[in-house]
Amino acid sequence: WLKDRDFGKWVAHLSRFVGRWLSDKTTANQVTLAGLAACVPMTILFLLDSYFLASVLLAFYLSTDFIDGALARYQQGKRPHMTLEEERKLTWRQRINYRGVTHLGKTLDPLRDKVGFFSVLYAIGLGMVENSLVVALTTVGVALTVIRPIKRYYNLGDSTSNRFGKYKVLVEVVALCLLVLYRENPMVLNIAFAAALILGLTSLGGHLLGAYVAFRARR
Repeated sequence: WLKDRDFGKWVAHLSRFVGRWLSDKTTANQVTLAGLAACVPMTILFLLDSYFLASVLLAFYLSTDFIDGALARYQQGKRPHMTLEEERKLTWRQRINYRGVTHLGKTLDPLRDKVGFFSVLYAIGLGMVENSLVVALTTVGVALTVIRPIKRYYNLGDSTSNRFGKYKVLVEVVALCLLVLYRENPMVLNIAFAAALILGLTSLGGHLLGAYVAFRARR
């Protein structure tokens, strides 16, 4: 259903609506940082068993993953994207307040995803999800967070999220919702997180292969 043309059109319309509505109020990087900041009180509330308030913050955190991309694309419009060299000439404040797509945003976005995912996993998932799965997910998450800016810095192919990475995020959202709402069945939880791990490994393999091909082509 993700590949359905009507679904794609609906998402595109929603993306433009969100971008147009928020364009005068904020920037994509500000939204990403707000989602990142929400992870701190969200984790504390989960640890204190305040599930309702924590779930509200979780919903906000998840929504920023869609909003920042919609806003960045809308504000960028048809202008050419800044090169990494051009962006490095800007101050951090200018990059955060930039109205459009930035390399900073491409780094912050996956960082926000990982921080939120592991905040919830470590706050309420330990003891419910197999320890080996938690360790493996953490290792792959760190590797994915590190490899993308490295590829971008050395110009080793496409550093944006690949298809498996997008599917991984979707499965992670489902796994987190199960962890919050359906904790009575550890087997279902472990299957969901195992699926996220498999997609994460596949996404990491795709990034490594792309970097190797780009490196060999350069030589």
